[in-house]
Amino acid sequence: MVFLEAWRCRTRVRIVNDSMIGWLLITTNNVARNKVRSALRYDRLIRKLPPPEMEQDHSESVAETVDQDRQALALRKAYRSLKRADQEIIALCVLEELTSTEVSELLRIPPGTVKSRLSRAKAKLGQLMAPTPAGQINPVGSTGPTGVTRARPLTAEEGTP
Repeated sequence: MVFLEAWRCRTRVRIVNDSMIGWLLITTNNVARNKVRSALRYDRLIRKLPPPEMEQDHSESVAETVDQDRQALALRKAYRSLKRADQEIIALCVLEELTSTEVSELLRIPPGTVKSRLSRAKAKLGQLMAPTPAGQINPVGSTGPTGVTRARPLTAEEGTP
């Protein structure tokens, strides 16, 4: 810092007996004092600040979000693997929250058929979403715990509800 100061103030440097030593010693003393004063000001400012609040660990919420995303993806795959009629029943009864009477009128089928189809569709979806012994969701196309092969996903031609 002293030599930077000497360079910055090179036009005002006093040379005595062809030497700058005196000026450099005084400048060194001044630079050291400025550093100490600066450190004291910084320490006083830090002491005036309130103590930092403890941040909660957000790793649990991140892990939950990742798990929810994984489950949502598995649910979408399982839903797409259901038959078109099962997808319609689930979409109308569960997602759209229509009553079985409203769905029966909409699809022109008896209310009892709506209830039985909904029950079977939920059971199939539950089987597809059931965790395997390793803790993973049963993938589509694999054999589940009942030995039933999972249905294939719908193609673009078959469409989604």
